[in-house]
Amino acid sequence: MRPIIPFRHPLASATVALAALAAAPAPATEADGRAVYEFHCYFCHGYRGDAATVAATVLVPPPRDFTTADPTALTVDRMRQAIRDGRPGTAMQSFADRLSDEQITAVVDYVRDAFMRGRPATARYHSEANGWLGDPHDSPAAPFVTGDTGLDVPWDALSPDRRTGRQIYLTTCVSCHSRDVPAEPLAWRPEAVSFPPGNYEEENEPPEFEMHEDPPHLVDPTPQVLLGAEIYQESCATCHAEDGTGRNWIGSFLDPPPPNLNQPTPLTPSEREALVGAVRDGIVGTAMPAWRHVLDKSQIDAVVAYIEAAFRRPAP
Repeated sequence: MRPIIPFRHPLASATVALAALAAAPAPATEADGRAVYEFHCYFCHGYRGDAATVAATVLVPPPRDFTTADPTALTVDRMRQAIRDGRPGTAMQSFADRLSDEQITAVVDYVRDAFMRGRPATARYHSEANGWLGDPHDSPAAPFVTGDTGLDVPWDALSPDRRTGRQIYLTTCVSCHSRDVPAEPLAWRPEAVSFPPGNYEEENEPPEFEMHEDPPHLVDPTPQVLLGAEIYQESCATCHAEDGTGRNWIGSFLDPPPPNLNQPTPLTPSEREALVGAVRDGIVGTAMPAWRHVLDKSQIDAVVAYIEAAFRRPAP
């Protein structure tokens, strides 16, 4: 990531008059404001300033959408104060210890020009200033961005160029160019949807992920299993996939990956106890969090009952 713009310290001078002149900060430029925005702000507010980001799907209240803000109501002073002091009750924290007054002024001017006054072309991410030399379509990551090459293609089946592209995509491009775009709103959406202007055309979800979005059919489920199904699909399917395979968008790049919950044998008592413990306490060294502060014992038992009913059954 590019470092933030350094503070412009005034040059020392032998005379008071020259010192006073030197202390006056250089005028902030649009490039300064853009650099600050793309280092500190884009993660929540998006490259387009529309706040259509991963963060916006989980933060309450969500980050501000600058593209719909009224410049006369959201004044320059209000914006400067929000950056300097933060906004209590929101995820907007104070940047007073990280940004100088000049940087705050520059980023406010940039946001107002680029997003609130309708000049989004200045926000184009794939530019030489951001380290992109040449056409991004020529990047080895491009086939993964467009979906021409799926993330579930075995590593051994990829050419050296495709392997490089996959690594670039998963470490860089995936923040904006997710290949999994749900049709319905979810409590957690694992993809950023604020796409920088002048970029790739987003296509429909590739079949290697779409095929894992169908939950299994339950035969005569008990009330406990139905409760577990609701909790699983709302809280667990994000990583483990609705079909329990763990081969959906986010599961495809977690390391270690989520286990495939589908097995042809029922849970043994020791397996059931271990599964309850994994849900309750999480698994160290993995992305599996502890749910004991979110789910009570009856809800955890219901999730385990659903996993056994839905995924631990003999193959047809």
